[in-house]
Amino acid sequence: MAEPFEKTIVSGPDARAVALRILRRVREERRRASPLLAAVRRQGIAGRELRLVTEIVYGTLRWKLALEAAVLRLCRRKPPAPEIADVLHLALYQMLLLTRVPAHAAVNRAVDQARALGGAPAASFVNAVLRRAGRIGQALLEPKSTDEAERLAFRYAHPVWLVRRWRERWGAPEVEALLAFNQQVPEVSLWPTPDRGDLVAALRRSGVDPEPAHFVPGALRARGGSLAFSPLHEDGAFTIQDEASQLVCWLFERPLRGAVLDLCAGTGGKTAQLAGWSTQVSLLVASDRNRAALQDLRSRFRRLRLPLPLLLGADWETGQSLRARFSTVLLDAPCTGTGVLRRRPEIKLRLQLCDVHRLARLQERLLEVAAGMTAPRGQLVYAVCSLEQEEGAHRVDEFLRRHPEFKRAAAGSCFPRSADALLDRCGDLVTLPWRDRIDGFYACRLMRHT
Repeated sequence: MAEPFEKTIVSGPDARAVALRILRRVREERRRASPLLAAVRRQGIAGRELRLVTEIVYGTLRWKLALEAAVLRLCRRKPPAPEIADVLHLALYQMLLLTRVPAHAAVNRAVDQARALGGAPAASFVNAVLRRAGRIGQALLEPKSTDEAERLAFRYAHPVWLVRRWRERWGAPEVEALLAFNQQVPEVSLWPTPDRGDLVAALRRSGVDPEPAHFVPGALRARGGSLAFSPLHEDGAFTIQDEASQLVCWLFERPLRGAVLDLCAGTGGKTAQLAGWSTQVSLLVASDRNRAALQDLRSRFRRLRLPLPLLLGADWETGQSLRARFSTVLLDAPCTGTGVLRRRPEIKLRLQLCDVHRLARLQERLLEVAAGMTAPRGQLVYAVCSLEQEEGAHRVDEFLRRHPEFKRAAAGSCFPRSADALLDRCGDLVTLPWRDRIDGFYACRLMRHT
């Protein structure tokens, strides 16, 4: 069993109620946890309470598959109603994996929450289950299966099918190292906004001790503090973005010229990078089908004090494209997200094998659209935050078989020498979480010759 993450925070009156509401919305609405936590911050919860909410939400999601199995053991294989299961998962995470949270506080609060949801019977049921859990203790989180893939899946709270799939590709030590890495609380990587003063000194004054990033020149890594909610972040002094994600844009040859398109811009992390390198660009277009994401992109650019790109709400999955041609195109495609499970643990709760094949077909369609909008002698970077070959190198290989006018191209001349080891023999960017201690990404630079 991975070592529990130790916290010194003692719960306040509202933290567990807020965490329970977030977990329920993640489950019922298939929402991401991070924007829900951001909304909580805007509603006025801050400081110690916000840190506790963040820890128990992410911790419960990170270990939820193991907690679900533990609840089934405790309930003798009769699953409780989903909303009562949420209460149990939250309480069990605090009891078994947070060493500084008093067990009695977690039990008492869970009983109160169950009573509010289902009356006295629900309260009595939750009390009995959690008292039984307290007697059994850590043994609840130990696997019983003799099948090695099932044992690893239980021990590290991952889907069994995904563990089996990874074991077919990598050796047992690598797979276990990947699973353990995904269960760790991630470091924060950030890149400073240019011309905004000494960020290192400002961070240290705020109680955060940053260190240079491993691969990206000028980027930083940090632990401690609530960086996403800090005044420095809200004032636009830096952008939070993992080094692997940052490196995608470093593949482009610079200076960027002409018209630039970010095809699936999302909330604009990579668009902002491109904007910072666009002094010779005539037009920067950020496109996404999600209008809420584009609104977040607008807010990001305002916070960073960057000129707003042309925003385009469009669903490229239909195969339609613009008549315009761009000298630089970025396709950061929708994917399974198996490279970012430590940051987005809710992915593990939903992902199925069929999603790998479904998303590979989507990526194929989006690559066709991106190719059609890439100008002759233009560059196209394709990227996914996935470890699955169907979404990465295999997707590019298939594309090149259909499009002889495109060729793989080496990383741009500005690509950092400190990250050369992350380029494979084809020149593609391949990051492996357990090896590189960053998110898992695949990215490839393509050039159109005709």
